[in-house]
Amino acid sequence: MVLSVIGTLVLALVSFILFTPWGVHFYGEVLFPENETMEFPPDEHPITITNTLTAITKPLPAAVMQPSGIDYDAAGESFFIVTDQAEIIELDQDFERVISSVTMSQAPLLFRQGTIESNDFYDDQLYVSGDLGDVEIWSKEGERWSQSGEVEIAGAGAIEIGSEGLAIHPGTGDIYMGDDTGLHVLDKNGTYRKTLVLTREAKPNREASEYTIAGLDFHDGR
Repeated sequence: MVLSVIGTLVLALVSFILFTPWGVHFYGEVLFPENETMEFPPDEHPITITNTLTAITKPLPAAVMQPSGIDYDAAGESFFIVTDQAEIIELDQDFERVISSVTMSQAPLLFRQGTIESNDFYDDQLYVSGDLGDVEIWSKEGERWSQSGEVEIAGAGAIEIGSEGLAIHPGTGDIYMGDDTGLHVLDKNGTYRKTLVLTREAKPNREASEYTIAGLDFHDGR
C-alpha cells in the first residue's frame, strides 16, 4: 500500500515537471537554478545609441505564454509570435484574437522549453530558430501549420552559431543570426559566410565582445 502511494506520488511529480509550465519553472528555478548575473551600469551601452523608440504596451491573449520572438506580415495584417514553449501563434494586428497556432514539437514541455528564440516571416513562410541547431521553415494553409523545410547550417565556424535573433534579407534571402558572439551571416542555403563582431567599450567584469543580440529585423533593405 505504502509503495503504491509513493509510486503514484512520484509519477504525479514527474508528470508535473514534464508537462506543466509550473513544473518546468520548479525544475529550472528551484531544483537546478542558473547562477547567472550581469553586473554593469544600465547607462553604459555596448554600442552607440542612434535613436530611441517609444514603446506601446499591448496585452496579449491568455493563450500566449512566454513569447520569445515576433514578426509582422504586412500583407496578411497579422503578427507571428513564437514562444519558449515551442509554439507558433498568429494574432490579428490588434493583438486581440488568435488566428492560428501550432506546437512545433510533440516532446514533453520540459524538453522543448526554451528551445525557440526568434522568427522571421519571409516569402510567405515563417523561419524559426533557437536551440534547434538549424533553421526550421513553417508554412500555413488555411489555419493548419506544417513544417515545409529546414535550412541546415554548414561551413567553417557554423558550429559556434547560436540564435537569439533572426532576420532574412528581403532582397537576397541571406540569413542573419545574432547571439552573444556577434552577427552571423549565412547564404540562403545555410552556408556560413562571416561573423560581424559588434563591440564598443567593455562592460565592468565582462569582455568587450560579450553582449547578446536579442532581436533582428530589416528596414529598407538594411
